[in-house]
This record gives sequence, structure tokens and C-alpha cells, in this order.
Amino acid sequence: MISREIPITESIIEKVKSLTSGFHSIIDIRPTDNIDLYNIDYVAINYYKNEAPEFRYNTLPNVNLRLEVRDMKIEFLLKSEPEPEFDVESIIYTPGQRDRLRQLRKEAKLITATPTVHGWGAVKKVQMEYSENFEIGQKVFYQGQKGIISFKHEHKDGVSQRWSVRVKETEFRRVYGHELLGRVQRDLSHIKIDKELDKLSTEKLLKMYRRRMKLNKGVGDVTIQRILQDREHIQKGETKIKEVR
Repeated sequence: MISREIPITESIIEKVKSLTSGFHSIIDIRPTDNIDLYNIDYVAINYYKNEAPEFRYNTLPNVNLRLEVRDMKIEFLLKSEPEPEFDVESIIYTPGQRDRLRQLRKEAKLITATPTVHGWGAVKKVQMEYSENFEIGQKVFYQGQKGIISFKHEHKDGVSQRWSVRVKETEFRRVYGHELLGRVQRDLSHIKIDKELDKLSTEKLLKMYRRRMKLNKGVGDVTIQRILQDREHIQKGETKIKEVR
């Protein structure tokens, strides 16, 4: 009986992407009673406005992989060494072409082998990788509010990286990285800084910016916004420290 275990190839990944949203990576490909159909377990990351992403374990049932498996078998046969007693390659290929085939076979490895991490362990692994991709000084959203990362805590193996995040006058300490969402700022580096406006205090600029937004029906002044991007948050009181856990 031929095994129906199949590796995760680029063509299968592209198929899953076309059938779902939020796809991150495949966990496992499981056969069904139908020879062409497979259940595909995968990690999904769903993003919401100003909120940390949601990491999910999802399954696509009964995905037809007949074409993908066929192409994979053809590729395998082309890149396999011929049997010594039936070496047709010496007849149909030139010496140069045979050298090229040998080189391709050295390089050929179907994209990934059987997954080593399954189930919710795969989701946790993705969470931990995501948690590490921040840096001190980066602007983020935490619990739907704008903040900035102020400290990177010592990392322990097997858990997500923790950070301290300053939100207004409160510093939240030991926040898991997967509870954060990076803030994407509009690139205004091409706008020249107005030297006269730059002399004004941050508080004054904020008032001007809000006033102009009100007058322009929500459209702010990019010249003021360019300066504010480089300014620190205005401290209005003592810093409050909150240990998250």
C-alpha cells in the first residue's frame, strides 16, 4: 500500500492561501477516505484595527490535492537517480544535460518535510516568534491604545518575549509580545521640517493640529504632523507602574 503522507510544497501553500484568509503556515496534511481529498490544519493570524492579532488553529476540510500531488510525483521522478540497470538518461540526454540533472538532484529537496510541531504547539510557536519582533522605542497598540515600548525583559525559553509598554502616563510591565500590534506610521520623511513651527511646544502644536483637523473635516496638517512624529508624549502627571502579571 502506498503511503499518502505528503510534504508541504509551495503549490499546496498557495492553494490553502487561495481558500482562506489570515493564513500563516501549514501544521499538518491529513488524508481522508477519498484518495484525492485531505484535511489541512494550519495556523491563521487575524488582524483587527488597533488590537493585537488573534492566533488560531484552523482546519480546511476535504481539500482536493490531486493536481498538486501529481505535480509533486512528476518532480520527484525527474529529480530521482535512475536505476542502474535501466539508465535511459545516458541515451536521451547529452553529457552536459546529465551533469545539470545531477546538480539539480543535489539541490532538490521538497520544500519541507513532515512537520515537527503539531496542533496548538504550532500556534504557540508562531506566537513566540511574533513576540520577538519588536524593539525598544517602537510605537505599538496595547489594549487598543497607542503606546511605545520602553523596555525588553529577560527572555525565558518556551514562553513569549515580554516587554514594558508606556501608554500615556502608565507603564505596563511584562506584557507578552503577542498582545501588541505595531503601529504603522505614514512616511513623512520627504516633507521638509518648518523651522518656525518646530520652535513651538508639542502641546501648542497638538492644539493647532486638532483645530485644523476640525476645520478641514478630519484632515490634518502634514507639516505639523511631520514635526509631531519626532516629538515625545507630553507628560501630564507622575508615571504609574502596572505589573501585568
